[in-house]
Order: sequence, then structure tokens, then C-alpha cells
Amino acid sequence: QNNNHIVVKNVVDTDYFIPPKKVRKHQKKIILHVSLLDDSTKNVSGIIKAVSELWKIRNDFELHIVGDGVDKKTLENLAMDLQGKTQYIFFYGALMKEELLKKYQEADVFILNSIQETFGCVIIEALSCGVPVISTRCGGPEDIITPETGILIDINDKKQLINAIQLILNEKYIFKPEIMHNYVVDNYGFDIIGKSLMDIYYSIVK
Repeated sequence: QNNNHIVVKNVVDTDYFIPPKKVRKHQKKIILHVSLLDDSTKNVSGIIKAVSELWKIRNDFELHIVGDGVDKKTLENLAMDLQGKTQYIFFYGALMKEELLKKYQEADVFILNSIQETFGCVIIEALSCGVPVISTRCGGPEDIITPETGILIDINDKKQLINAIQLILNEKYIFKPEIMHNYVVDNYGFDIIGKSLMDIYYSIVK
């Protein structure tokens, strides 16, 4: 059927999800993932395997995994098996909004390694906090990630994921927090999405 339809982007609270006022100084660089831990769609195990391989050549980072879901225990067991005695993969479970903001603000890079996504709200939350994103080309992220905001990789490609992490941790690409935040304000903030909805409403009324 040829139904008329308009796609309206998701919205993020850009007054709440903001870059940290001060640059955080921490010993290890923070790689962050946030999701409902359903490995069949989010492929969190792929992130764990990639960072475990990366750990063999550098140990200046930690992987922080936020969220709860059906595969949380399985993923914890996988992480335990791969990292051995030295812990560099940490699980935080589901966090309250204030704690989640803090995790975004302390991160150096955010990873979405999904098999399929319709949009990916966590991407725009991370970008709004000034965090560059590595994401698979899995549906929605291709319309969000730009060269100024992150790196797109192929689905199920561990080598590309490791290379992308290396590029960001080595600061081969310089991502500016204010540019990433302003990009979200201009494309996914309350004002712009509100205007889109009002324009649709008035076009229907007419």
C-alpha cells in the first residue's frame, strides 16, 4: 500500500545531556556501552571479544557496560573468562538518569555494535554529552553518525571495531564535544523536533 507517511526523529533532552564542565582526568580511558543486554540484537559479546583482543597489545582502557537484560549473566561469564585475573570489563546494571549522565560524561568513546537498530537513542545521548560514537551500519545509525561525530563500521567485523577503537583512543581523529553537542541540539533537540511536529499538525489541519 502507498500510504503517505513522515518520519519524525527521536528527541533528546540537550539541556540535561551535556558535556562535562571540566575535562575528566582518569588513569584509564573509558569505553562505554549502554543497552538492554540482548546479545542477539546488541551483540555486546562482540564488543567484549574485541576489547579482550585489544587488551593483548595495550592496557590503558576499561570497558564499562551499562544495562540489564536477558543475557547479562552470560555476558558477565564471557568477560570473566576472557579477562582472566586483571579486570578491565565492568558491568553496572541499570542506572538512574543521574548516574547514566555521569557515565556518559566520563566516557572517551561510546560503542553501539548492534545487528539491527531502528534509531539508537543512546547514540544521540552520548553525542549530546560530547562523546564520539563507534557504531555498526545497522539501520538507524547511518543517518546519525557523521565524520564529526564518530565512525561507522560493518556488522560483525571485529577487526574494524578494534581499528576504530584504536583510532579514537590514539586521538587520530579529534572530536570536539561542543560540535557534537550542537549537532544534537540542531537535529534532535526539543525545539527542532517540536517544530517538525507542529509543521505536520498544521499541514494536516489545512
